[in-house]
Amino acid sequence: MEESETLKILPPELLQTIFDIIYRETGSCATLEALSCANSYLCSIAQPYLLRNIVLHSHETNFTKTLYNSDRNLTLYNPASHFLQTLHASPHIALYIQVLTLPPAPLALNEHPPLYHWLDTDAALAQVFPLLVNLQRISIAGDQASTSCWPKHVQKLWDKTSISTREALANVFAADRLLEIDLTGIDSVPVSLLRSLSSLKRLSIANLDMTESKPDPLGSVSTYRHCLPLDDPITPQSAPGSSSLEYLHIEEIGRSSDLSVLSSPSFPFDLAQLHMLSFSPCGIDSMHNLSKHFGFLTNLRLCTANLDSKFDSLFQMQMKALAH
Repeated sequence: MEESETLKILPPELLQTIFDIIYRETGSCATLEALSCANSYLCSIAQPYLLRNIVLHSHETNFTKTLYNSDRNLTLYNPASHFLQTLHASPHIALYIQVLTLPPAPLALNEHPPLYHWLDTDAALAQVFPLLVNLQRISIAGDQASTSCWPKHVQKLWDKTSISTREALANVFAADRLLEIDLTGIDSVPVSLLRSLSSLKRLSIANLDMTESKPDPLGSVSTYRHCLPLDDPITPQSAPGSSSLEYLHIEEIGRSSDLSVLSSPSFPFDLAQLHMLSFSPCGIDSMHNLSKHFGFLTNLRLCTANLDSKFDSLFQMQMKALAH
């Protein structure tokens, strides 16, 4: 009897439990990858674990550097388009995918003009997202560089991202299935893009554009502002079903000098149940208001790189006040 036939004698539930333990305890797919290579039966069981997290690498990966030999040809590579072909060839794997990561390409600080990135012209994500019915997390996190604070991201400009990509993101957000979003790779996220995320629990952004008066970057997308009350477009919290965030990370709160943006009526999320807040303040004059707005807060992480040293003593006083 072949080895794969011997394994089939074992209850599938038992093997899945073993794979669950391996996946949970190791925190890595290396062991599962090794098991999947043993035979086709173990491969079929390992697939849902190995395909939970998909990363659509840009042309900066070693694979695509080998595949495309010149800078001119690099602009032809679109990982979303290739991924779409894979989903059409093997539609069953779409059910396994829970996390989709779209890493922006790294940019040198002195580089003019910036490198091409596939999100600038992509039209495939609009077809990919509807296939991923179990998607729970989307990440567009910027490239990280070492700093004294949390990593500084090389960010994409939202307005430079293709209309199709922005529309695809708006539509998948409007579907309201996501539990976690990381958009720290985008310079400033329009607040209107986040309105319909009533199921969201974790949000990470670099900056939030709270401006409501200027034209929408996605004016052609019907789902973009669909949940706003028609008679009051500036008070989204009056709309039912606002999300109760558990984790919020904002690298910069615009150019504001306090935390008023988080308690503003136009902020689209309910922070009453927030457990962890991580942000970089541009000033500390309203730090004492934290305890009023975040009664359930158990973890506070601050990057003080933007604060002048003259605020050190005042900052310590404010932190003591927060502890009481």
